[in-house]
Amino acid sequence: MFNDTWNYALGKSRGVAVRVRRGMRATRKPVPDPIWTERQRRGDPITWWIGPQIQFLHLEKTGGTALSVHMSRRFHPAQIAPDLAGMQAAAGSVSTNDRFPDLTTETRWTARQTRLLCGHYDLPALREISGDLPKYRVTVLREPRARLLSLYNYWRAITNSTVPEIRIAQTHDLRAFLAHPDPIIRNAIDNLYVRRLTGLYADAGSDPFRTNPDAALSHALKSLGHFDRVGVSEDMDSLGRHIAHDLDVKGLGKVPRLNALASMMAKGHPGIQAVEPAPIAPEAEALLAFHTCFDRIVYDAVRQAS
Repeated sequence: MFNDTWNYALGKSRGVAVRVRRGMRATRKPVPDPIWTERQRRGDPITWWIGPQIQFLHLEKTGGTALSVHMSRRFHPAQIAPDLAGMQAAAGSVSTNDRFPDLTTETRWTARQTRLLCGHYDLPALREISGDLPKYRVTVLREPRARLLSLYNYWRAITNSTVPEIRIAQTHDLRAFLAHPDPIIRNAIDNLYVRRLTGLYADAGSDPFRTNPDAALSHALKSLGHFDRVGVSEDMDSLGRHIAHDLDVKGLGKVPRLNALASMMAKGHPGIQAVEPAPIAPEAEALLAFHTCFDRIVYDAVRQAS
């Protein structure tokens, strides 16, 4: 554990998923209400979560989809936060001053009413959303080099996208992509863990992370103390067991494996094309090391504490 905040008052953190239709023997899950979003449809319409809000900071390409789907089954769809456009941001597509620009009173209120809040946020945004509400906050990290390569190959596989960073990935080889100067790319690939834990992003004129990376790293390591659990994707079952123990919930221990890209390819998803893993030249390998060196320290600290 990084500090005492990781084990704060578990009496306030414990929760339970209650079957609201007692005595009913269902042979199949009821059809969800059509007003629910795709994310909310992962929930169980005959289950109701009694406990603190669960906040999951989902960092891209860390295996977080598997964990969020697994946890969603303990919540009624109405308890799961929808994809709130004002709270969602494409990875690294905004600058320091306009991150989550549409985080309005309405979206804050909506987020605070739900019991499961998952998404590609950063830690400062999650803390602003939740305020003083009782919460249990979790995130998962992946070996940084593998995460970055997975992100690049995933973006290359997406078809007909107009998202700038995805278009850049599709029109540049790995070395050129990693060397691209656009802040959109910098914020998505340059030590993402440190940036998302601290809220330090590049814009056209400056990069507060790169101005003082040692201070940023120290800030990021201290920020881990704002989570109740931080795990690694290489040992997701251990993270599931810890979460189950903390919240006193059965059945969370074994997290099913889910490879989002492979799954979409297997299902013939219309927005995905098959791609071969990008070859890695020596120049690209050096850039991979540059863009993950501080994230590696954060990842190793979490792995040692898990």
